[in-house]
Amino acid sequence: MVAVDYWALGDAAELDRIEAELGNAREAVTETANAVAELEENGGIAFPYDPVIEQNLRVFSDIGFKMAAKKYGEHWALQQEDSERLSVATAQVIHHYIPDFDNLGPVGNLALIAASLIGPRVLLGKMKQWQEEGAANDGQQPENQ
Repeated sequence: MVAVDYWALGDAAELDRIEAELGNAREAVTETANAVAELEENGGIAFPYDPVIEQNLRVFSDIGFKMAAKKYGEHWALQQEDSERLSVATAQVIHHYIPDFDNLGPVGNLALIAASLIGPRVLLGKMKQWQEEGAANDGQQPENQ
């Protein structure tokens, strides 16, 4: 029997079942439409992020992992693709959990810019210091031998 036959027969339970199925389908279509609209709004990115924050994070992660590689071994060095993926994922988390982070205001913007300019220089200075200490220690015999 088709739906038209049930209408003719007046089977209220079957009519309710069909109406419920149509309602579920309408909700699914609405959810899909909302997801597509969100993707279009975010330029096709499922998890949006601020590219400026991502770039700053990449600078810090690159330097941090280079420092770790110098101190703890080359296995800590990140490939460029891995560094980009890490910084994008971190920027997505910031965008999701702190959506107002983009609206830092002038003081917040100053702090972010200052950190992105000063931070890498401090870290690079620390790396240079470790290299100098390592070179000085290479020529010495360990004590207690």
